[in-house]
Amino acid sequence: MEKQYYFFNGTEQIGPLSYSDLQSKNPTPEMLFWYEGLPTWKKGAELPELAGLFNRMPPPLSTPTNPVYNQPPFTGQQSQPYNPQQVPPYNNPNPQYQNPNPQYQQSNPNYQNPNPQYQQPNQNYQNPNPQYQQYGHTQLRPTPPVYEWYIMAWQKYAQFTGRARRSEYWYFFLFHLIISFVLIYIGGSRGNYYNGEYYGTRSYGMLYNVYQLAVLLPALAVGVRRMHDVGKSGWFLLIPIYNLILACTEGDRGPNQYGADPKYM
Repeated sequence: MEKQYYFFNGTEQIGPLSYSDLQSKNPTPEMLFWYEGLPTWKKGAELPELAGLFNRMPPPLSTPTNPVYNQPPFTGQQSQPYNPQQVPPYNNPNPQYQNPNPQYQQSNPNYQNPNPQYQQPNQNYQNPNPQYQQYGHTQLRPTPPVYEWYIMAWQKYAQFTGRARRSEYWYFFLFHLIISFVLIYIGGSRGNYYNGEYYGTRSYGMLYNVYQLAVLLPALAVGVRRMHDVGKSGWFLLIPIYNLILACTEGDRGPNQYGADPKYM
């Protein structure tokens, strides 16, 4: 299956696109790209498979012209020297415009800010999650039907790497409990009642026991991936009560050390 690429052009996220569709978008090596399987957004210059997009040269022009002014190229003649007295004074067409550059006040001690309500940006602000790229991960992944979360955990049977959303974890255990109760009911009990008293042994049946043994690995794997989603090691799954708090906590926004954000594309 052909890869589907996403790229960020500085203002918006575009995709999915095939490799041939990318060629028509004229991307640059400094743009950010992502495709399924890539842990985080990377510049095009860092992806060898996209090198062919940036090494293309335009066809030669029959008559060289200046593409900015549509004039013949420079012939070597020097222009007239700059004379500031010949430049007419500039009239601000928008007198209500306020200078947003706070450094101007430092260089000019006589400057008075005509707009005292202007607030300078918070220079001490620190991003609580520096790994999150604010220019990516803005599009939510489509939400599948609830039963597919259970199937998804079985498809990742013994996968202890990556991350799992809260929906994948809790819907898996919801269907696990439903199936367990159904198998208990089917297995029934062995024994007889006589005069209101039960004689015999109770058993949940072979199906129940086989299912509990088979579901052990995917249950552990989805729990480890849930811990990874909140930035914790899978060993935190062994801590009572705290593991339940982590399982209910929303995952890290953006990629972390365990993989890409499963909630966003």
